[in-house]
Amino acid sequence: MGGNCVGALLALLVMLIAHSGGDCPPPEEIEHGHIITSLVSYPSGTSVEYGCASGYTASNETLLLTCEDSDAWDQGWPTCQRVSCGMPTPIPFAEVNTTGIRFEDNATYACLSGFEADSSKGGLTRVCQEDGLWSGADPECIAIECDAVPTVLHANYTPFKSTYHYPELVSFICDDGYQLDLNTEGVSKVRCEADGTWNLDALECTRVNCPQGDSPENMDADESFYFYGDVREYRCKDGYYIASGDSSRSCQADAVSCMSPRNTDTVEVITKQDKFLYTDQVEFACISGYEHESGDLKRTCQADKRWSGDSPQCKGIVCGEPPTGSGVVRLDNDFRYPKQVTFTCGVGYRKVSGSTFRVSQANGTWSGDPLICTRILCSEPAKVMYAVMNTTSSEFNFGDVIQYECIEGFVWDEQSGDLTRTCETDRQFSGSPPKCTKIECGDPGTYPGTYKLGNSFKYGDRVNYTCANGYQQASSVKWSIVQCGADGNWNGTLPDCTRISCVDPGEVENAYKNGSDHLFEDRVQYVCFEGYYIETGLDTITCTSIGQWNFPRPICQEVPEAPPLADLGPPDPPTESAGSEIVGVMGLGIVIVTASCVVLLDLATIKQQVQYLVRNIKDGRTNCIVYSFKEFLDERKKHTVPNTPLIGDSNASVD
Repeated sequence: MGGNCVGALLALLVMLIAHSGGDCPPPEEIEHGHIITSLVSYPSGTSVEYGCASGYTASNETLLLTCEDSDAWDQGWPTCQRVSCGMPTPIPFAEVNTTGIRFEDNATYACLSGFEADSSKGGLTRVCQEDGLWSGADPECIAIECDAVPTVLHANYTPFKSTYHYPELVSFICDDGYQLDLNTEGVSKVRCEADGTWNLDALECTRVNCPQGDSPENMDADESFYFYGDVREYRCKDGYYIASGDSSRSCQADAVSCMSPRNTDTVEVITKQDKFLYTDQVEFACISGYEHESGDLKRTCQADKRWSGDSPQCKGIVCGEPPTGSGVVRLDNDFRYPKQVTFTCGVGYRKVSGSTFRVSQANGTWSGDPLICTRILCSEPAKVMYAVMNTTSSEFNFGDVIQYECIEGFVWDEQSGDLTRTCETDRQFSGSPPKCTKIECGDPGTYPGTYKLGNSFKYGDRVNYTCANGYQQASSVKWSIVQCGADGNWNGTLPDCTRISCVDPGEVENAYKNGSDHLFEDRVQYVCFEGYYIETGLDTITCTSIGQWNFPRPICQEVPEAPPLADLGPPDPPTESAGSEIVGVMGLGIVIVTASCVVLLDLATIKQQVQYLVRNIKDGRTNCIVYSFKEFLDERKKHTVPNTPLIGDSNASVD
């Protein structure tokens, strides 16, 4: 009976352990986020969901945490970071500067010189919105419109249009008989400037001036100036007459001369005069920002009305190579004046300051300031519970690679995320945070003769074994403990439980002994020889969990001769107790079942009377009512059991 109680208690303890489990600590508040699921307690298996504020998004893969069996959350607290809008769209003829590319950062466009924002399009300032898009529409920079082309007397220009924009050119051509002061060929190109004006530089068409020439001999001198269309009259001195030729000549538009040299985009005519006649010289020079490449800078008007030598050619001076700092990419390699060179930040870099476009200047320098780019910084990667990173750095640049490693006893859940992550151009780390879960050793099993306490089989968990009721360890240790190791194997020694043994109960005089095993729950039966009966004890004894037999060995006593009834006196009349009939075993009563008779006696009945009843039951000399066993059971159902056992020196039967 005692062994069964111990077993029940152990089984109950196993059930309590199987159903026990602590709570996870309350989830923490996170910056720019809030807890959606708020509970009073957080037992194992409970999930908590976080939400990010407007304009923020999860930097982790998930905003859901789950309380594990180990009373810890399955991963680190989630973090919310500002939504990224990406780099703003580049537009032609404009530079863009940003304070960042995340929620509430600004992007400001600036049109290049000679261009202005189109008011019908998007604004020049845009804000990164909570939906990850830049506010407004892309702006547009259009060329500045110039004022109306100024009128130049005695000149026309081409092409003729209603409007002109930077940096368009118009060519002025003087009327017949007129020439430009700045271009003796009669053509001048004027540019629409970045400020919307025309730089005419006092452009003027003047009448062609015919040279006076020498007066013929015996002719009056004439000091007058003659212009296109004027007529010169010749007069001979007194006493002379015109022998040949004309007495008058008209100043023509095409006076005999060499073609007037003209300015070009790179060459300037230095010698300024109305007309270049035979033997006249003209001198050229390269304009600012250009240097002589070929041809002649001095030329002479020849008799064939052609200029000597070749036309001069000037090429832009070469500016020094513009500096390119770390992360800056130069898209052009022509550094001659007035070339424009485009710069951009390389992959993984973003603009800090400086100019995206720079133009080589006439003085050999570059316009604007050097573009400065800095490496893109990623937000600090999420910390992963039960894992370490391969770096202690607090700054993560584009291209930096981090690696997670699960700590001892934990293993990467391949479905959860990535052990290797790279800082990318969107200032985020690639992939998602991994999850490290406890290594599982599996159920260590149950072994014969043992009780197992513990139902969690992960790294660090312990399972206790003890010997079951009726078993004992070979050593003095009561409990054996195995622990799940980092390698997924159980460490420790299982108990060596063997069945408790009882000493040999020995032989009983005048009886046979059946059963030679003496271990827990083994039974030994004694059978009295014929003519003997069990006086005390039971015929079968059992080895108990405490190593003792549950009852002493029986004693087989020889059956004595029954004394005459006269010696016993008349039989006692049947008795009742408290008016109730006696059915079954009452109090400390003894049930004697012999053949088909059931006799109920209390312990006060004398031994001699019991023997007497046994020997003489069939002679009708007892006050016993004979029942079959089935009849006894049926009769038992009809009667109530008295509350008070029989006492005294009497016997009783069922009437």
